[in-house]
Amino acid sequence: MHSATTPSPVWNGAMITKKREGLFLMLCFECVACKKLITIETSPKIVSTERRDVNVRAQLAGHLCGIRHAGLAKLVGVPNLPSPVQDDTYSKWDKQLLEFVKSTSEKSMARAVEDAVATANTTDLTVSGDDFWQTRGFQSSHGAAALFFLHNAPQVLDIETCSKTCSVCKDKPVQKVEDLNHFSKRMKRSLNTIRREYGRKKLSDGKTIGGKNRLSGDSDYTSTSNDIRLNHSKVQTSLDLLHARSWAIFWHKYSTNDDPRLKFCSDEWCDYLKSVRDGTSYDHTSHALPRPVLDAIKRIFDSL
Repeated sequence: MHSATTPSPVWNGAMITKKREGLFLMLCFECVACKKLITIETSPKIVSTERRDVNVRAQLAGHLCGIRHAGLAKLVGVPNLPSPVQDDTYSKWDKQLLEFVKSTSEKSMARAVEDAVATANTTDLTVSGDDFWQTRGFQSSHGAAALFFLHNAPQVLDIETCSKTCSVCKDKPVQKVEDLNHFSKRMKRSLNTIRREYGRKKLSDGKTIGGKNRLSGDSDYTSTSNDIRLNHSKVQTSLDLLHARSWAIFWHKYSTNDDPRLKFCSDEWCDYLKSVRDGTSYDHTSHALPRPVLDAIKRIFDSL
């Protein structure tokens, strides 16, 4: 190569790509004048592996942003950067990355607990918990919950993720149990949505869905969703029983003194069946809703 003091161009030669692995490039430059070959690697290797730092960081960034391989390929394609590693390689590296992230996070949280105890000078810590879903609507297959130490500099003390499928052993399904608050919130939100959809539209009885002793507002929403919530708190470990009890609530409100609907009820908790068993009177009027209203909201129970 020529020195910077010579009139000839400093860079006079050919640049070629000798090797590409995902976002990593090995570039070779050969000077025309002196034939010296210079090799430039765009990213170092991870210690004790053959993987390149830029590919590991890109893969981790894809997970943190929730875009994974397909999204990452689109992202680097727009600025015309090299494509990420092949999908098969990406999936294989995912398992290694998961184990590394788990090990690192456990060490980090262990240190956070030690720091929190030292800061508070006690093991009786005040903490705050929060959970979240991968997608909105509380119907996602994936979610997580975290525990934080409440201090000037909050720290994550523990985190737990839940999924219907395991990223390590994908063929083993994991049963998801609905969150108690989300279950009742979904009911309340669905009732509100139906009320807005119908608006001033007349039902089969010639009245609107809202009004006195109908689906009139928050009190009716709260009453129905709270019934669901109380029901769920008792049977949340059994989806079949939860399904039956939820329908029992619907048909309980559908029942009249002349036409009781008790398919899903039990005399252990149903006041009407208790009255039949004990020979006492019972009036459905206080809790019943007009049947046209219940016909309109039945689809919510179908989707539970």
